[in-house]
Amino acid sequence: MFLACARSFQLSELAADLLSGRTHLCPQCRRDLTDVVRTHLYGCAVLPAEVRQRAQALREAARLLVKESRQLRDKADVLFRESEAVVEERRRALWAALKTTRLREQSGQPAGRPRPGGARAQASRSGGARGRLLLTFSLA
Repeated sequence: MFLACARSFQLSELAADLLSGRTHLCPQCRRDLTDVVRTHLYGCAVLPAEVRQRAQALREAARLLVKESRQLRDKADVLFRESEAVVEERRRALWAALKTTRLREQSGQPAGRPRPGGARAQASRSGGARGRLLLTFSLA
C-alpha cells in the first residue's frame, strides 16, 4: 500500500516515464515507488525463500560490481593524470633541449657538445636496425 495516495497497486498498474527512464511510478501522483516495491519484495512472506535468497545474492553481486567499477574508474583516472604529467615533463625537456641547441647555434658553439648544466639529448634504436629511433632527454 502506498501511503501518500492511500491506495494499493499491482506491479502491472504502475506507470513509467520513458523520457526520463523512470519506472514504478504511482499512476496518480507520479512519485517513484521503486523503493516501496523493493521493500515489499525483500520482506514478502508470500515469496518462496529461494526467490528471496536469489534476490539477496543478486543485490550483493550488483553492489560488488558497482564497487569494482568505481575502483577501476578511479584507477583509470589516476593513470590518465600520471600519463598527462609524464607527457608534460617530456614536452618541457624537449623544449629545454631545443632552446639549448638554438642558443648554442646562435653563439657559434658546435651543436654536438653539450654545455655544462644544459639539457642533453640521447638517441638509441630499439628493435634492431628497422626499429624506431628513440630520443630521450635529460637535464644535466
